[in-house]
Amino acid sequence: VHPDFQRRYIATELLEYFFDLSGREPHRGYSLEVRKSNRGAIKMYECFGFICSGIRKEYYSDNGEDALIMWRDSEDMLA
Repeated sequence: VHPDFQRRYIATELLEYFFDLSGREPHRGYSLEVRKSNRGAIKMYECFGFICSGIRKEYYSDNGEDALIMWRDSEDMLA
């Protein structure tokens, strides 16, 4: 989400919409990468049930920053 529009729950709404759409088909879970320094995004993903499952060293080419790999089991796997 562009910085001018952050803190307006746009990312939250997008994630809720994504989970609603993806929940229509069986799957194991969700994974994503996020900059290690992006504390706001990490906190939001944790609120959605994501946990840190690994690190991709020097993942981002612009500054060599590490990425956290985050994972969330699907509702199918939890039931």
